[in-house]
Amino acid sequence: MKTPLIAGVLGICLSAAAQAECMSPGDYLAIHGVLRQVTYTGAAPGPKWVLFTEAKNEEVCAKNAPDGDKTKIQLAVENDQAKAFEGKEVFAIGHLFYSTKAEEHTPLLLDVKNITTEDPNAPPPAAPPEKETKPAHRKPAKGKMSVQTACEQYMGVTGDTYGYLSTKDEKYLVSALQHAKNIGLSTDYVEYILKAVSTNRKDAANASSIFSGQKYSKMSSLDSTQQYYKDQYDMMVLACVMQPANSIPSWEGLVQYDLIDFNAY
Repeated sequence: MKTPLIAGVLGICLSAAAQAECMSPGDYLAIHGVLRQVTYTGAAPGPKWVLFTEAKNEEVCAKNAPDGDKTKIQLAVENDQAKAFEGKEVFAIGHLFYSTKAEEHTPLLLDVKNITTEDPNAPPPAAPPEKETKPAHRKPAKGKMSVQTACEQYMGVTGDTYGYLSTKDEKYLVSALQHAKNIGLSTDYVEYILKAVSTNRKDAANASSIFSGQKYSKMSSLDSTQQYYKDQYDMMVLACVMQPANSIPSWEGLVQYDLIDFNAY
């Protein structure tokens, strides 16, 4: 049950509009001070909560209010709610009303809606600076591919071809042929690479040690535990993106048939 047995000294924390004109019963305001328990004597004696101001002793300008010290405002609030803030500097927020009963010890009283340690009139904290974010990927137009995708497809042709040579696993050959088809390379091109590497000892050695199927699968993997291989793969794709005409044999045809979206990334 709310009882108007809690008194307060005005802090005085009013909105600019409230300070500019006199208050009336029912007006909404906030008071500021330190809440402590004191004992009243006389009418309705006993311990009650008092809000002591730590600021200037300014009186609330209240229209037709009863006589008395208007730097103290009694609060109508739950006792348990007030006790939680004992000894603390608080802001009491609510509706103003005037004393009409013996147990109302101050001319002005506040029907409290909230008690908080945060200043309700303080400006909101500045927003943290926005973090720089990478631009979102722009999908290529229908029927087209980005330069990076074309380079990744070509990496798939060469990588899977070498992978097949080093492991003899048919899945690499199937994958190489599909990548070749995606960028307009014929099966003859894949067969050319197979023949060239298999008949050249230096290239064959590279196929087994540098660009084996196992290593290629690691290089094209997103697995964070294989970040070294992923970094190598990304660098090779980037080199292709920088000079696609020098990297992709079918580049001229891809451009001629408008299969590359240069605005996609």
